[in-house]
Amino acid sequence: MTAADYAKQGDACFFENRYEDAITAYNQALQIQPDLADTWNNRGVVLTRMQRSPEAIASYEQATTIRPTYPDAWNHRGLVLLELRKYPEAISWYEQQMQAKPHHAH
Repeated sequence: MTAADYAKQGDACFFENRYEDAITAYNQALQIQPDLADTWNNRGVVLTRMQRSPEAIASYEQATTIRPTYPDAWNHRGLVLLELRKYPEAISWYEQQMQAKPHHAH
């Protein structure tokens, strides 16, 4: 299977609420092709749902490192930081998001 196949498998597992399987599939995709920003972001979303915040934040950071103008990843990371009550860090993150894509800021 290709990285895209594993990523699609991860998406399907996510929509079926099979989070561990989704993470496994995303990890396999990223082993093959580590520069898939969408897969890093989707992995972060699953980890957020699983309440694995540090890992989710790391995934969102990978996504924005690969694609600096990726508003969804910026937004998702900011939301996790808010949930963790890390307000100064969240504010800083949202400021970076606005600089990356001003018309998408929330």
